[in-house]
Amino acid sequence: MVSEPVRVLTQEGGIHDGARVGLEISYPLVSIRWIVEHSGYSESRQFHDIQVRGTFAFWNIHTGSRRMGLAACYLEDRLQYALPFGVLDRWLFGALVEGKLARLFECRHRVTREARPRMRAHLRDN
Repeated sequence: MVSEPVRVLTQEGGIHDGARVGLEISYPLVSIRWIVEHSGYSESRQFHDIQVRGTFAFWNIHTGSRRMGLAACYLEDRLQYALPFGVLDRWLFGALVEGKLARLFECRHRVTREARPRMRAHLRDN
């Protein structure tokens, strides 16, 4: 599985409200820098990432989780976004953007699944 070429450049403030993450998304001919800010943080429940700077006209992702017994949880991402040139962008680039977002979330879910054994050990020890 090929993941998107995303690199974390900066992380300030953890995941709490006001914390920021700087990302770089690299392609053969261009690199895009992107900054998101966390808000709506509730420990072990939810947070939002809102674009501060980047290529989208609007980006807001709500990440929420619910515990499902002792060794499982349900993770949900709800994404709202708009491309910078509206209908024209959606018509020209909509399928490309949707495909890239699908790969991004596949990667995120894979990382989450791979982290489960460490999370279980942490829950047992605490």
